[in-house]
Amino acid sequence: MTLGQSEDTYGEAWHVPNADAVPVTRFVELAAQLAGVEARIKPMGKGMLRIGGLFIPGARESIEMFYQFEKEFVVSSRKFTDRFGQRATPLEESLAATIDWYRTRRS
Repeated sequence: MTLGQSEDTYGEAWHVPNADAVPVTRFVELAAQLAGVEARIKPMGKGMLRIGGLFIPGARESIEMFYQFEKEFVVSSRKFTDRFGQRATPLEESLAATIDWYRTRRS
């Protein structure tokens, strides 16, 4: 909404505020800790995805996107934050709020 209300931002690439990037393992560990459960991480390589793809269409389709997990995929919202002063909610805070929201709707 902020970008749409600022005419001098048209025609430029912008990334809205995002929390600092963390490895997937750290994200899962933090989410599990906040949820009070054990983190269980079982990564699958391309070979396992190919085998799984014989039975699970989603596994087969994810092979073409595997490159996103082989190298860092980092987005910077510094341009937006410097211009408008808005910052992303820290990851731990947003995960805690998401888990609390889910718990209230689970039953």
